[in-house]
Amino acid sequence: MKWLRSSPQAPATAALAVTFAANGAFIFAWLARLPDVQTKLGIDIPTLAWIAFAVSAGGVIGSHLAATVMARYGTTLTTSGGAVAALAGTALAAVTTSVEVVIVAIAVAGVGDGLQDVGMNASAVSHQSRLGRPILQRLHGFWSGGALLGAGVAAAAAMLRLPLAVHIVGFNLVLLLVQIPALRALPEERDPAGIGRPRMSRLARLRNQPEMRQAVTTIGVLVLLAAVIEGIPSEWPPVLLANERGVATGAAAVAAVLYLGAGAAARMAGDHLIARYGTDTVLTGGLGLAVLGSIAGFGIASPAAVYLGVVAMGAGAAFMFPVLFMLAGEDEAIGPGDGAALVSTVGRIGFILYPPLIAILEPMVGLGVTLQLAAIAGLAALTIVWTRLR
Repeated sequence: MKWLRSSPQAPATAALAVTFAANGAFIFAWLARLPDVQTKLGIDIPTLAWIAFAVSAGGVIGSHLAATVMARYGTTLTTSGGAVAALAGTALAAVTTSVEVVIVAIAVAGVGDGLQDVGMNASAVSHQSRLGRPILQRLHGFWSGGALLGAGVAAAAAMLRLPLAVHIVGFNLVLLLVQIPALRALPEERDPAGIGRPRMSRLARLRNQPEMRQAVTTIGVLVLLAAVIEGIPSEWPPVLLANERGVATGAAAVAAVLYLGAGAAARMAGDHLIARYGTDTVLTGGLGLAVLGSIAGFGIASPAAVYLGVVAMGAGAAFMFPVLFMLAGEDEAIGPGDGAALVSTVGRIGFILYPPLIAILEPMVGLGVTLQLAAIAGLAALTIVWTRLR
């Protein structure tokens, strides 16, 4: 952990690491227990997909508002307010038995997550520039590590048959207490690099600057695909295992733990791998591994195949979002603030797009076949990396 100790900026770096980790933990404390949410509410898979749609829709709203909120209040208040809203939303969703209330509460959680996501990534990109060395992959590695913790606690809670409300409310309170000192120590950004550009100014730049249009288009399409490549294996393997592979909900939640563990390990090594082999090679290799994991994990009717597949997908997909945040934030035509907002907002649009497809396709072809949308997205992303980024 020398990268956290070797600079006067170390307290700010550590605060970012804690914030990233807590954000991942709250999300996967909820996602890993989706089979229990389904059982508690007495709903089918298409309805569960619409709940996933609600949190993604809220995330789009939060990400879209984030640049304006940061311009007025700065990244620290944006990140802090988002964290509180996210924790409160999932806590409310866990204590109610009303599908309608769950949808509203989880949408509020999505808004909070969108604000926190943009705020902490904009702060991280600017902080990395000040340090003069890469840290973004490792910060996202802390996000994966926090997500792994959240999924692990969720799996244990499911195995112990701990009520969903007790688990989520208690875990969220712990996360809030842990985040308070970290949020107060975050590096503040108040528009040194275009974080607060007015919305019309950004639209005018898109119209008048061809280089910005090209960068935004390429990155935006890759972000859409990354949302599908990461979103499907992060949310749906426990549901697949519980519904089509005959696995108990506690053991099914282990799939989320394996996915996140593989992703955390890959991200912790990501900065070193990129420095040694280059961004293109790391992205290409990772995407190829993710595609193979999807084809095997969702295509072979065996619980073991699902577990092995999510490990491959976790390790392979791990590099995409950190690289895209870096490419957008360091592009002179975009900048850190707009870059973080672009990646977060478009990513959440991607998270909106595929749940309705799952709701439509699953009754016709089954969940395993439907989840191959991840492999299709991976192949499309590989094509773009080969033709546009190499």
